[in-house]
Amino acid sequence: MSNGELTQIDGRPIPEGGDEVRAFLITWNDALRLESALKHHRQLGVGRFFVADCGSTDGTLDLLAAAKDVHVFRATGDDSLAWLNTLLTTYGAGHWTLTVDVSELFVYPHCEDLELPLFCRYLAHVRAQALACVSLDMYAASPLGDAMHRPGAPLTGTCGYFDAAPYQLLRAEACPYFEIYGGLRERLMGAGRSPVLSRVPLVRWQNGMQYLRGTGSITPVSIPNVMGALLRFDFLSDFRERVSGVPARLTSTEPATVEADQPRPSRIRLAVTAPEASEPSSDRTSAPTSRAWPSTLLILWLPVWFSSSRLK
Repeated sequence: MSNGELTQIDGRPIPEGGDEVRAFLITWNDALRLESALKHHRQLGVGRFFVADCGSTDGTLDLLAAAKDVHVFRATGDDSLAWLNTLLTTYGAGHWTLTVDVSELFVYPHCEDLELPLFCRYLAHVRAQALACVSLDMYAASPLGDAMHRPGAPLTGTCGYFDAAPYQLLRAEACPYFEIYGGLRERLMGAGRSPVLSRVPLVRWQNGMQYLRGTGSITPVSIPNVMGALLRFDFLSDFRERVSGVPARLTSTEPATVEADQPRPSRIRLAVTAPEASEPSSDRTSAPTSRAWPSTLLILWLPVWFSSSRLK
């Protein structure tokens, strides 16, 4: 495939049919996290990966080339969301697709025992086309510089904590018709400046579908009353280096930050209530809202507050 912005460079044939779950990612110098992320999603039951690389120079391409279930595309230009939508339409139509960052691990209720293809069969049984998730920033109990990760090891072993509360669920106009705010980033950045934490990463993709603002919003799809989570592992020892060097175009799955003077949508309800979060400290385990992974708080059953006609 070559359309001027995406050129396949692995040379492997891509089958058209089959019932495999397909994952879609964008990479840039992700060698530290890549093996761990691929291993996690393979264990869930992802059958094939489609990766758009933006000029990695740290060995990421070598790791991708060695993986027989990965198809790699050289990405040029500056529209990462268009890359994903193009790959999804070309290679995802008719499949359950999972669109994540390399720094994210997808989890869902009972994922320890229930393989992803079977979970997708459950979603199809309840006539759902997609699964909404909340993005949870994971961090270590030690200072940031000491969060040393060994490539290929479980990321939850390096960063095993997340902020369990508070979170807010707010009404939105675009599907999935709500936005989630809060967690660690709001604790660090302050209210009104944190990014949207809701995502729609798992979709039974069909021609005509598109992500609209990262994976935080999508053209209308039906969503069940169950949620998953994306465990996000930005806060490793390389965090400061990556923040200073990451290309600005790599915002494919991350919705934009809400500015302080930009009104948020109307509030639906508090998804979680808890005392005010403490200021960040080097000892994360002392924070009153910290929880260690795994936690039953991630088995999130979300009632559908919107009429069925809005979800069709």
